[in-house]
Amino acid sequence: MNRSAIIFSTFVTIVITSILLLSILAIILCYWGDVNAFKDSISIVVGIFGGLTTLGAAIIASYLFNDWRHQQKHQNAARLGEIALKSYKNYEKELERFFHEISITQDELTYYCDELTDENEDYFDASTDENEDYFDKLRDLASLVQDLFYDFHDDFVMYLYVAFPQDENQKLILPTEVDYYLKSLSEKMPDLFELLSKLDETESFHFNLCVINKISQTELENETESFFTIIRDTILKPLKLEE
Repeated sequence: MNRSAIIFSTFVTIVITSILLLSILAIILCYWGDVNAFKDSISIVVGIFGGLTTLGAAIIASYLFNDWRHQQKHQNAARLGEIALKSYKNYEKELERFFHEISITQDELTYYCDELTDENEDYFDASTDENEDYFDKLRDLASLVQDLFYDFHDDFVMYLYVAFPQDENQKLILPTEVDYYLKSLSEKMPDLFELLSKLDETESFHFNLCVINKISQTELENETESFFTIIRDTILKPLKLEE
């Protein structure tokens, strides 16, 4: 029970008790010396007081129920928010590892292309096991990143449904930045896989280097980093105890 609930319950109790005491005092003053009238008046007041106490109890119970709902919502939001934050950190960690591998592959392909001459063109353009391993590793990492992103997406949306209101069409009313980044990242994930699908071990190093360069220039990593501040403020700020 929070402080406002205690104050409200105490206020209702004081009001009802005051009504009773004032009523008894008024009866004593009006019917002093008339025993029968005094008894009848006391009986009426006691009956009214019983009704008031029942009404007061109902009001307090209703208020406490609403207070309990608010506290339960807060607890549910805290639990779902923690899950969403963990999901985000897992996704961010693997995305960082993916782009680290992209940079390594980029350096390797750049080296091959810089060393390319007319005499060794056939050698460098030939498909190699090492080159194939690079691309397979990137595809596996990208699949993991995609799975972790959608895990985070689902966990975060569950939190939003608990923590944020809905309009008359049952659509979530979200802060503009949250809505923007969710949509933007969801759109950029398929774009990443479209670029990865263009990597081909049978193509020249120049061709694959161009594909890798395009992947490295995508905004997916930067937007993910920027999104963390918004996620942190969205989930953690409402959970702060101080106002």
